[in-house]
Amino acid sequence: MLTNHFFRGTTLCSSETRKVLGELCCLLGDALLKEESEKCRDAAAAYYILSEQPVETVLSRILSFKGQLSSQHLTKAVVAYLKQEMYSPALPKETRTDLVPENIADSILEIVAEECPEILHKLVLRSRSSIFRTKNCTTALQKKLMNKRQSPAYAANTIALCFLPGNAEVAQNALKALQKESLVLVLLDMHDLLHSNQDLTDLGRLVKTVRPDAYLSMLVHLKFNGKLPAEQAVVLLQHSGTDTELHCIPLLKEYLEAILSSKRTNAATCAHL
Repeated sequence: MLTNHFFRGTTLCSSETRKVLGELCCLLGDALLKEESEKCRDAAAAYYILSEQPVETVLSRILSFKGQLSSQHLTKAVVAYLKQEMYSPALPKETRTDLVPENIADSILEIVAEECPEILHKLVLRSRSSIFRTKNCTTALQKKLMNKRQSPAYAANTIALCFLPGNAEVAQNALKALQKESLVLVLLDMHDLLHSNQDLTDLGRLVKTVRPDAYLSMLVHLKFNGKLPAEQAVVLLQHSGTDTELHCIPLLKEYLEAILSSKRTNAATCAHL
């Protein structure tokens, strides 16, 4: 795709050219959005992301088609864009909240909470927009915590609540009470948010401090899933500890013992085959 070369830096272009290309991508997104099919919705979302426009601007643009397109189609278009935006490596332009309608965040939260509640926590944890880290989002998450207790969804929403400001004590108490199995499943899905290269993120430090048992299980699973080498896990545990002696580092001994124990179990199983 030609526009992809310009935006990813393989072809140098002036800021004016980038602006024109960004507008072109938005227009292409608009055109595709009018075709009510899943394939076109996904393609429209891809063009909107390629435009490098702020998340809020794109969402306002999509919602501006209200009345022209069916409500169901617009809802699916919003969800399609958000799902791609959360995992996109593209860097959006600086957010201009003064150009965004005040109710845009509330409208999007309402859509997600009703139509796609399973991504509500991801909206908080993964979206590059700060408009979803507000009191209203806290309220939406708290409503979701009123049912399905001890499910993976409950655990995910609890972690998202921990990430929002002003909820530290209540959220941490909820995190402590989570069933380990559900919490580990969620941590495995969002492990990239807990680590930044060879160090822990703020969220990672919180989980490790409040639920070291689940954090340890996650590391072991990641090792055997081939997603996090033992060497990197050891470095992470070293950096997060205060002791310089390896045998004094919290969780390191337990981590190594868990790996060795699993290897012995697998070896014994294979010997009987």
